[in-house]
Amino acid sequence: MGNRLVTKKNNFGNLITTCNTFLSGSIDYLLGNAGAILTYPVTFFANYLVFKAWKKSKLLRSIDFIFYRNIILGFLFSFALNYLAFKYLSQKPIDWKLFFAIAIPAGITFGGTFNTARMYPDNWLMWQFYNVTKIIQNLLLMNVANVAKYAFYLFNAIIGYITWTDDRTKEKSKTDISNTGKDAKSETATSLQNKPIELKSEKIRPK
Repeated sequence: MGNRLVTKKNNFGNLITTCNTFLSGSIDYLLGNAGAILTYPVTFFANYLVFKAWKKSKLLRSIDFIFYRNIILGFLFSFALNYLAFKYLSQKPIDWKLFFAIAIPAGITFGGTFNTARMYPDNWLMWQFYNVTKIIQNLLLMNVANVAKYAFYLFNAIIGYITWTDDRTKEKSKTDISNTGKDAKSETATSLQNKPIELKSEKIRPK
């Protein structure tokens, strides 16, 4: 429900997602994800920041430097926190296959969540990729319920990309029209200011 509301740019969806993060993290930790105790608090805090950011602005943005920076930060956070958890919080030696299987999707989640705050339509492509990896992962595990869940999330991410991209195009068109109108008014005002004032002199006739 939270993801569907986010697709519609309804900020209440971010609040639901923030609350769900706590539940998901608890389940992941109990299922053996040692890094969950460190990574999910970051996700929880990031989702809350998204909620706060959307209250201030809902401007749809094009990809910029911050978009790529957030992705890099997401993976750095994920690998660092998961390494600390696997190294010092787990009683077993590091299983590197399990480490990367957890750290890579978590990095996508972090980067995607950071970018959701800035409302990039292209960020839905990140979520599409994430959901595809989760579908493949759960197919290998024969977890039909999770396959169905992430298939729905994938469909939602596709719809999100289409609708947000369309909305951004409409917003850009409105902005361009508004700027054109302002430029026209500015040019008119400038031409009026620069136009010389002609004074008609009256001839004084002798009486």
